[in-house]
Amino acid sequence: MFNKISFKLILAIAIVAGFIFAVFTMITFKTQSNLIMSQVKNFVNTQSETIKNSTKVSMLNNNRDDTETCRDSTTAISIG
Repeated sequence: MFNKISFKLILAIAIVAGFIFAVFTMITFKTQSNLIMSQVKNFVNTQSETIKNSTKVSMLNNNRDDTETCRDSTTAISIG
């Protein structure tokens, strides 16, 4: 059975297909990882701008309670 040409051909095709599948999977995982990291960075930047603008508005309006709440919640997020 192992000496037949059909077996050798099927085995060679299976090895090549497995290699192609592994390379394609690796490329896909790297692409998805980069895409997710890009989305996370965008989300973090958006949240940072929101917190910054909220604190700025509270300070301009002289709302001490709101400013302290922003500061405390930001500190709790960064510590916890």
